[in-house]
Amino acid sequence: MLIGEVVTLSQTVTFPEGTTPDFTLTYALPDGLTADAVATLTSFGSGGSLTSSNGLTAGDFTATVVSGIDPATGEPADLLVLDFGTVVNQGDNVSDLGDQLTVTLEFSPADVAENTAGTALPVSATVSADGVATTSVPATPLQVVAPELLLSLSGDKTVVDGGDRVEYVATVTHSGAATGPAYDLVLSDLLGEGKLQLEVGSVIVEDDAGNALPVGSFEVLKGNNAGDTQVVVSVPSYPLTPGTPIVVKYAVVVSDAVVLDDVLSNTATLAYDSAPGAGGRAADPAPSASWQVTQPTQANVAPLVLSTSAPESPGGKVLIGEVVTLTQKVTFPEGTTP
Repeated sequence: MLIGEVVTLSQTVTFPEGTTPDFTLTYALPDGLTADAVATLTSFGSGGSLTSSNGLTAGDFTATVVSGIDPATGEPADLLVLDFGTVVNQGDNVSDLGDQLTVTLEFSPADVAENTAGTALPVSATVSADGVATTSVPATPLQVVAPELLLSLSGDKTVVDGGDRVEYVATVTHSGAATGPAYDLVLSDLLGEGKLQLEVGSVIVEDDAGNALPVGSFEVLKGNNAGDTQVVVSVPSYPLTPGTPIVVKYAVVVSDAVVLDDVLSNTATLAYDSAPGAGGRAADPAPSASWQVTQPTQANVAPLVLSTSAPESPGGKVLIGEVVTLTQKVTFPEGTTP
């Protein structure tokens, strides 16, 4: 079970033909299930074959959680109690659906600290009736599973100057500790302080073999539309199997505002949770990964070059009245030199 997931259990009881007095079904819920768990009578015989002294019929009986004593253990527990009173099964000498009732339980693992991957949350049932020994139905083994994702970010450059293009690769994978799928993934990169300018239209989403993901399995929310300055990609679900890595590629151009010794860092973050839509446990903390580029190049000042108007002047010496020319070349890195 995933945190926030709705789990449904069904149980069928077959009655002997005749009368079963004081028939009660009691479900004991472990700590760690949501308090809004319910049990509903979804079928009750057919054609009036079963009757209840409490006047119950299919669909009109719902039990909610109460505190009480588990009949099977004698210990305090959260219970769902369905009291049918006396049940009469009209004799027809035919064993069919008319002899049965079905109860459906719905509940969710609660988003509490104790519910971690591997936590067992067994739900047990006890059947009791007047004159019949109380019977405990074997507990249904339920276990919490949880997603755990990893995020990496790399770039094709570490040293830049103004106008350089940097290509980034953000990769999402399941960790070795993951036991369940992830939902509502949102990968975002806000691209720092503005000296890394998004190349609009450069965002692509693919697998680690370079194959584009199927249409509808993701959406580029920001990055490919005119005026976008950030990258935001959503993926509704990411199954544990086969768990092929999700790769998001995008490019930036280094602004001409970059100066000597600038360190330009951008950070990608990945939000996700354990159930689709509303609910579920959000990743906390959300995975993040960063990449840095630097501008280490300073203006290059070349040595002075001397030339004279009289070619016959001896090296390094000049004549009276001669015109002397000194030339110096300065090479600037692309960007800003204040």
